Amino acid sequence: MLFKEMIKKGMPEKDSPVEAMLIEHEQGRDFVKGIIKANEEFKKGNKNIVNEIIKNARGYIELLREHIEKEDDILYPLAERMFTKDEKDKQLNEFKKAELKKGGKETVRKYKDLVINLENVKKKHNKNR
Repeated sequence: MLFKEMIKKGMPEKDSPVEAMLIEHEQGRDFVKGIIKANEEFKKGNKNIVNEIIKNARGYIELLREHIEKEDDILYPLAERMFTKDEKDKQLNEFKKAELKKGGKETVRKYKDLVINLENVKKKHNKNR
């Protein structure tokens, strides 16, 4: 939502902070898919898949660290300067609506459950070493 509004306000789609953020969002989704897929294999009894879970989790963590830093240091300050208070308030309301539509608390619960499951995988892996 924010990116579309930034583009409407004149931010280029290509070779811009928006493009970089979108690429990183896709990379993040790929890491999460890798974690989920490997976790399903682990639940089926494939104990050798643990390294795949760890690799994807570490990649995702590193990506998030860098991504959040870019958002905080580059993207959000740009957005602050691009939009009026009224525009920002409208965007916040739209974001809240979209969050509710996409599951809100259920989505948070889903990812908390995933983290708990991954922590259990790690404990089992460390116990079997």
